Amino acid sequence: MQRPDLHVLARFLAALARPGTSWTRARLQPAVRLNYDLFRRYLEFMAARGWIEEMAADDEPSPHLRLTPTGQAAHRELLAWLARWLDDAPG
Repeated sequence: MQRPDLHVLARFLAALARPGTSWTRARLQPAVRLNYDLFRRYLEFMAARGWIEEMAADDEPSPHLRLTPTGQAAHRELLAWLARWLDDAPG
């Protein structure tokens, strides 16, 4: 993957960080508003960095995606960066 779009990464991380929400690939893909090819590339990008993992669900045939502790840290850092550079801009 070339350089990832930070807005797209933010959508993934924000969705996966929602408490009490369980995500399969089929549910997450429309939530992050990407076609399946790009969606798959972003999942591979995040998995290669250890940000996400797929967990088997006892009652469902599809595995569920979740943030790892590293992914949670990435989410917090991205939110802090966006707040510092976008929210605190003079104007």
